Amino acid sequence: MDVIIKVSGLKKYYKKGKKLIKAIGGVDLEIERGKFAVVEGTDGAGKTTLLKILSGLETPTEGTVRIGNTDPGKLNEEEAAVFRRRYLGFIFQDCNLIPVLSVWENIVFPLALDRRVWDEAYTMEVIRLLGLEKILDACPDSLTGSQRRIVAIARALVSRPSVILADEPAQDLDPRTGDAVIGLLKMTGREFHQTILLTASDRKAAHMADCIFAMDKGRLLSERGRCLC
Repeated sequence: MDVIIKVSGLKKYYKKGKKLIKAIGGVDLEIERGKFAVVEGTDGAGKTTLLKILSGLETPTEGTVRIGNTDPGKLNEEEAAVFRRRYLGFIFQDCNLIPVLSVWENIVFPLALDRRVWDEAYTMEVIRLLGLEKILDACPDSLTGSQRRIVAIARALVSRPSVILADEPAQDLDPRTGDAVIGLLKMTGREFHQTILLTASDRKAAHMADCIFAMDKGRLLSERGRCLC
């Protein structure tokens, strides 16, 4: 079994005044390379915290994380930033597009940051697959919510990451548009041989997933934490 994401004994605690918040209370998780996996659960279940730890944006209180051969939590700030740019694609809930940049500039921004020689033909193929050709000169504020999500997906894809982490990519979208966005992620994952882990607060993504894990109060529920492929 070719495991690309491996989480063991993961815990994340926060202090809020005198109160200890157990955002993640002990998670074990394995995802095989090339799978389309979904972690579902209600708001506050710990899904976003899990993705942030996987990406190295936060460090765990206890436990280990491996993405390929790397533990993101063991990297310094600069190393973690390079790792995210080159190995991971992160799609945030609020898209995090830069308002003063055009769609095209937002998409290629990570490549410019990394000062890499990039494959323009591949980038244009991503743009074509996602149907963004006609809005490349537009600014994010002029786009619909679903268009902004798709631009964020394109930005995550253009660096050819091995793993895509998507935090609630269908949130606040109508069911049809949400299904389309998740379908695009699944399609591009297969097209470009990527592993995708996304979070969802409902069952929108379940019928498209290879693997589904249910999360509640910082724990994965073992009865649903199984591969369905």
